[in-house]
Amino acid sequence: ALVRASIATTPEDSAVVDPAPAAMEGARIALLAALAERVRALTFAAMDLNLYLDTHPGDTQAVDEYNSVCQRLCAQRRCLE
Repeated sequence: ALVRASIATTPEDSAVVDPAPAAMEGARIALLAALAERVRALTFAAMDLNLYLDTHPGDTQAVDEYNSVCQRLCAQRRCLE
């Protein structure tokens, strides 16, 4: 046989729980994951350009791109701190 317990409720017990903090935490985690992925991609690009520049030191366009990638990488890392 099924037994049901009755629980006395008060107006405070039936208050609606605000889901916003949980949603905000989920959004924060998603943002941090996206930033971390961006840092990984920029790190790879910087390393790849660095290797290219080892064999092509006179390529000024690659030097400019390397400097740009490094600046963006530093900015993204600061966002993660």
